[in-house]
Amino acid sequence: MSRAATQVHEAGEASNKRAGNAHEIARCCMKHGDVESPWVNVKHWRCEPAFFAYFLCGGKESECRPAQGQPPRREAHRGCGQQAIKTKAKVVADTNHTPKATEEPQMLEVENLNQYYGGSHILRDVKLTVPDGKLTVLLGRNGVGKTTLLRCLMGVVPTKTGEITWRGAPITKLAAHARVAQGLAYVPQGRDIFPRLTVEENLLVGAASRKAPKKIPDRIYSLFPVLKDMRARRGGDLSGGQQQQLAIGRALMSEPQLLILDEPTEGIQPSIIQDIGRTLRQLVEEMGLTVLLVEQYYDFAKAIADRYWVMSRGEIVAGGEGVDMDRDGVRSLIAV
Repeated sequence: MSRAATQVHEAGEASNKRAGNAHEIARCCMKHGDVESPWVNVKHWRCEPAFFAYFLCGGKESECRPAQGQPPRREAHRGCGQQAIKTKAKVVADTNHTPKATEEPQMLEVENLNQYYGGSHILRDVKLTVPDGKLTVLLGRNGVGKTTLLRCLMGVVPTKTGEITWRGAPITKLAAHARVAQGLAYVPQGRDIFPRLTVEENLLVGAASRKAPKKIPDRIYSLFPVLKDMRARRGGDLSGGQQQQLAIGRALMSEPQLLILDEPTEGIQPSIIQDIGRTLRQLVEEMGLTVLLVEQYYDFAKAIADRYWVMSRGEIVAGGEGVDMDRDGVRSLIAV
């Protein structure tokens, strides 16, 4: 048992003398202000470790189910109570919005990433993961370091300190083109399409990291039918929404495993935003792609996210499941 877990356990054992029955425990939990999920807060392990073991096993084991109105069975719970402390201690803190640990296979991992612009500390010990086969959103206000983080991930900006791991292998020192060859693709903020090249030529540029195909794969045009209709038109003549679809299509031409997008909804009409959202979900669910999306449009992000992270002042301040974004108060974290 770790030192922190041992301290928590010892505090719980000492407090057992004061927590005489389940009703006293409940009153203590109400005092701490977390009646619905008391096991989530480290403070409550001071009440009765066995009480939380009861929730850990879900009352499925007969020896772990105390009679109604009776004290939890401390001896019966001792084993799973110890396990509760071990499994929860690393992912629980006394502060709210603490990112939760996950055992999912991770495609991309960022550990203690720091970056500076001159004397300004932009990224501060950033830690996040992007699970394989999921759509992960990174939210935050303007100027908190989201774009800088993406540029570090792609190798466009060198990392000052920290490590970026791709499928278990470090890529922190790899050049941008080498990361693309590894399976990363990037759709930058502002799209950066080539205005004097045609739609077809813009798409073919995206295949520069591999043997260039003679034609555009049908799947690109099936995702974005408007590009097929306008394939001979110059990129600079397209609308903002059409240019965004072109930028995504160009990134997909490299056949990536991870697609990274920086605010694709910026300056786009609502109907195109919905199309982009459906396309991103289709890429994940039907084509097995992994997506990391930086976004400020909360409702759009919530509608499509499997996982989320929130960034503030260069730090990751929250993380969790996409379905929990409302419950976790994410909207208030990114409100201006």
